[in-house]
Amino acid sequence: MADEIVDEPLLRLDGRHVWNFWQNQEEVYELPYERRLTCYWNRIDQVSHPDILPLLHEAGFGYVSMIIQGAKLNLSLISALVERWRPETHTFHLPSGEATITLQDVAYQLGLPVEGHAITGKAEDNWFLLGRELLGVDPVDLDGGRVLITWLDEHFTDLPNNASIQLKEQFARAHILRVIGGILMSDKSRNKVHLMWLRHLRVLSDVGKFSWGSAVLAYLFRELCKEIDPSKHVIGGCLLLLQSWAWFRMPFIRPTLHQPTPYIFPLIRRWIAPLSHVGLPDCQRDFRLLIDKNDEFVWTPYDDTEISRCVPQPIFQGAQVWMSMVPLINYVVIEWHPVDRVLRQFNYVQPIPQQPINLDSLHCLTRQGKTNVNWRSHHSSWIMQWADRYSRRPDYQPFETYSVTYGYFDWYVANGKSHILIPAERQRELYARPQNRPPTRRAQLATPRRRQGNNTGESSTAPPQPQPPVADPSTPIAPHAFSAFQHMGSPSEGFFTNIVHPYMLIYGTPTQHHYDPHCRWRRIPIFGSSLIHHHITYFILVVLVGHVMARVRLEGLLLQTMMRTTNPLKKKNLYLDEIQIGIAVHQDVVLVVIDIIRLFLSTYVSLSSILV
Repeated sequence: MADEIVDEPLLRLDGRHVWNFWQNQEEVYELPYERRLTCYWNRIDQVSHPDILPLLHEAGFGYVSMIIQGAKLNLSLISALVERWRPETHTFHLPSGEATITLQDVAYQLGLPVEGHAITGKAEDNWFLLGRELLGVDPVDLDGGRVLITWLDEHFTDLPNNASIQLKEQFARAHILRVIGGILMSDKSRNKVHLMWLRHLRVLSDVGKFSWGSAVLAYLFRELCKEIDPSKHVIGGCLLLLQSWAWFRMPFIRPTLHQPTPYIFPLIRRWIAPLSHVGLPDCQRDFRLLIDKNDEFVWTPYDDTEISRCVPQPIFQGAQVWMSMVPLINYVVIEWHPVDRVLRQFNYVQPIPQQPINLDSLHCLTRQGKTNVNWRSHHSSWIMQWADRYSRRPDYQPFETYSVTYGYFDWYVANGKSHILIPAERQRELYARPQNRPPTRRAQLATPRRRQGNNTGESSTAPPQPQPPVADPSTPIAPHAFSAFQHMGSPSEGFFTNIVHPYMLIYGTPTQHHYDPHCRWRRIPIFGSSLIHHHITYFILVVLVGHVMARVRLEGLLLQTMMRTTNPLKKKNLYLDEIQIGIAVHQDVVLVVIDIIRLFLSTYVSLSSILV
């Protein structure tokens, strides 16, 4: 049965969770496991054409189409939040309790319709004919029913003047596809979107009758559940929703606006404005620490009167579904909407929740190799629960004195994951955020003059950075000072210079490793000549060696000729030529030896004066 609940540990997947791989290391301070996720999503850089904007609003995609430009993702924050996600409960386990993204968040943040039919069906069709019918253009380079988003941008950017209704509808469908594949349900194909969504866009006036919000949330939940696997490094889904949800509810990781800006709808557009990240973490381990140290969580951010004023009234038409304990359906994807575990997000008292439904078998289900499966019939039991969504609401008690029932926190500490860091690690301070990273060699050559600032070459708005210590020439040589090579002067160009230099140019040297946790590997040439100059010098050296060998060979031939000849005058001339050639050979050899000696002396003096 779909609602069958098995008595088992709450966090039964703890051994496979990503946090377990670095938490159980013996030296958690020296080698913490860092897995910074990446994602592929495409921003909308152009405003919707005014002629198709009414059609987008009629389809329920008018508000989400306003998310243009300026939107950025903090992948370090996303990676830290994934470590808190529990697929067993479909919630984030935080120091203050369980929290999750609900259909209410989808409605407020994205403005998508959450009330309506489940988005499902058979994910197989004649995609070429479907694209020709509903887009008016033959799709090219189809990959399993997916088209390039760049192909949509190329054919559906400039709407002609006095366009027909049919052409406007085709542009509206293409724009909705662009939003679905680029923002709402971006996958790991980098820049593709599936044409199966077109079947729900045939009649634009009926598009808003589907629960697009629950489909987007189901897709995001599935991506979060998959990313607990430490071998995964790419995440999809609407990560802008996840990031905005965290910023609205956790003020200690929220960037600030450069200028006071009133709330605009959808609320996710608030973060398109210029933001200041001063004082915020710059790496994943600092976000992990901040979340673990702070129990501050805004459970009801939408109670703000300024937010209530900017939300359009049609958004509240789906308010009855916000608190429904129902499955979230998106074709093959089935996830759960665990409202009973996060009642504080609706301003109700949170009791000890019941055991969650086990969806492990559904998490392993994919569309690969199942082109003929009709997911509407395959997931019929789950779709029936969604159809009964109005009656599937938890028992709740209005908040009066306490936000949780007696014994909730004891149960949560014993069964949940309130903290993922050991107590000793939670006591440390945040790592200093690097204000200015060292410029690369290419940047140094391209921009020799830095912008005006202090005498150290740094920005006038940033505090001065500590400079590497300059060693006393009298100090003895010691190990662990490879970074000091960058302070060496350029010795004379010679054979050893051109042999050693290119290898150091390729491999570089580690800098600031012993005192900067944000160490970077930089490509620093030790002996200070360019790679092009190395090739030229090496060519000249080869020619010189060949010339010396030719002279030696010629000297040997002259000696043999001189021994054989009997003419005294001719023998004398040969003898003089042999002497001149011999002197020239010796001069060339002496020059090469002197160059090598000078190089070794210069290297020894430089090392003696730099290494500590």
